[in-house]
Amino acid sequence: MSKVKEEKLADVECKSCEGTVGYSDIYKGLWKCRDFELAHYWQRSVFLTAFLLACYAGYGALIAQCATAETVKLPIGIVNGIAFGICVVGIILSLLWIMMAKGSKAWYEIYEAAISAFVDRYAKTREAFAEDLANVAGFYIRDVGEFEQPKKSDWLWNSVGGRYSVSRINVALGHLSVVIWFGLAIVHISIAGANVTSMAELQSRCRLCADPALMCAAGIVALLLFWVYARLVLKSTHLN
Repeated sequence: MSKVKEEKLADVECKSCEGTVGYSDIYKGLWKCRDFELAHYWQRSVFLTAFLLACYAGYGALIAQCATAETVKLPIGIVNGIAFGICVVGIILSLLWIMMAKGSKAWYEIYEAAISAFVDRYAKTREAFAEDLANVAGFYIRDVGEFEQPKKSDWLWNSVGGRYSVSRINVALGHLSVVIWFGLAIVHISIAGANVTSMAELQSRCRLCADPALMCAAGIVALLLFWVYARLVLKSTHLN
């Protein structure tokens, strides 16, 4: 292959800027964008964590005060309204958590798809990259080549690595938070509809709900729903 032809294969003319942009420059640029989005994916989640924890702490302190104090200065209706307001804020923050996580996940997956498409177009024809590099950039473990893959187990009580997606688990935390806040909001709506007039009456009604059989049944149902959710949603696409 002539030197002139090699230079044409190695560089792409960039009419919008001075000089030339090589294949490797485009490739590295796409990787930088992908790594930037992936790094900020976790930073954005941490940003909302503080607000969610503040809601949980405020709600817990309010309920603890009502449960332990013999008399509460504020009327039960106002206390119930404050708790319901915290639940609404918690639902909104949880939804924002899900939106932020899904948005960040979408962006870094866009760059991964762009990297794969770029490599498929140029590397597999051996115009710019080696074939091994094309396989690695496909983001699929099976494309890397012949090697002994480590054992994987989806059993949670096994210390072997599992085929779960950490980014999907992050979204699942938002789902769980929405379910918790939504359930608590329904409880406070029910209290408002039951026309509870005193804290002592509310405490007596709460004791009726603390039936061991009912609690065990609710726990079993919750665990079954979590197991189905984990099997259907939390698995990694690339590791399956």
